[in-house]
Amino acid sequence: MKEDKVFDRGSEEYGDARDMEDYEEMNKPEPEHVVLVNFTDEDGTVYWAGSVYPQEGCNPSAERIAYLQSDETAFGRPVIM
Repeated sequence: MKEDKVFDRGSEEYGDARDMEDYEEMNKPEPEHVVLVNFTDEDGTVYWAGSVYPQEGCNPSAERIAYLQSDETAFGRPVIM
């Protein structure tokens, strides 16, 4: 009689649970843009330097992103990269 294998995240056959965490970490989508300067977007969302732009659920236009990456901002320099 054939035995069913039970998934065991700690077994050698399936790898260690840390392997799955590493896999998930490696396959996270890269942030679209990183905020260089604190600013408030058109919708009132505050972005802090070092955070990700846009926040989840926001879908800025290509023109908006190009503007924020240009020297045309109110700061006279790009606010995202």
